[in-house]
Amino acid sequence: TDPEFKTIQKIYEVGLDRKIFIAHYVTSDPLISISNSLLNSEFINWCESNKRDLHLIEGIGDSLKVRLNRHNINSTNDLAHTKWKDLSIILSDRKLQAISHYPETWITQAMYINSSDWLEAIKLQRKLSSNRSKDSDVSKIEKLAKKEIKDDIFLIRGVK
Repeated sequence: TDPEFKTIQKIYEVGLDRKIFIAHYVTSDPLISISNSLLNSEFINWCESNKRDLHLIEGIGDSLKVRLNRHNINSTNDLAHTKWKDLSIILSDRKLQAISHYPETWITQAMYINSSDWLEAIKLQRKLSSNRSKDSDVSKIEKLAKKEIKDDIFLIRGVK
């Protein structure tokens, strides 16, 4: 509503051939608002449109997704509201235990994703992927998003 700000934004976007991202500040959760303001708006939009997909969870692939679906866990929202005891029963099969990575973090990852706390989800997944491979410092969310948006997810280059 401030015409001066709109003018400055237009000059920045058009005159400097750049895009500016204005964080949507949510008074009920300012920390998420502030942390997500480091992220590219195209990435945030991609995340929001894909946030229900269980594939965003580090450690869940196609076979585990099918298994979770059979137990009425069809989205990250469902997973975020699952009790660890119930999840451990679903994964009690030895074959599943051998192929599942970090199931003890799945509910936490789902909670971050479900609440749109993308920076915390990325940080947790980067920590998990660095535990598996010393060369990896990219989260699963970043890998999936970059395939589609083909751009850096951070507004400030070089954020680690």
